[in-house]
Amino acid sequence: MARLHYRIFPRLLLHLRLDNETEIRRVRCPVLVFHGTADRLAPIEMGRRVAAAAPGPAELVAIAGAGHNDTYDVGGTVYRDKVWAFVLKGVRP
Repeated sequence: MARLHYRIFPRLLLHLRLDNETEIRRVRCPVLVFHGTADRLAPIEMGRRVAAAAPGPAELVAIAGAGHNDTYDVGGTVYRDKVWAFVLKGVRP
């Protein structure tokens, strides 16, 4: 993300690597990805790529108008209902 937002940022200073698109390939269970359509920190295309890279079932839920840290607040009942459906689907035989 630093490369995307700050092209002149020295890579030497970047110690934390959050490569969700690569790491999701190690997940062996169903995945539910929430992403805000107004996220200016991590564009929604990144959420799409993470969901697409999951090796198993994955669903991307785009929360209209949500930014990076407010998908729960903006999503409201849509967010809550998706989480419950996802959890209950995994619990039922």
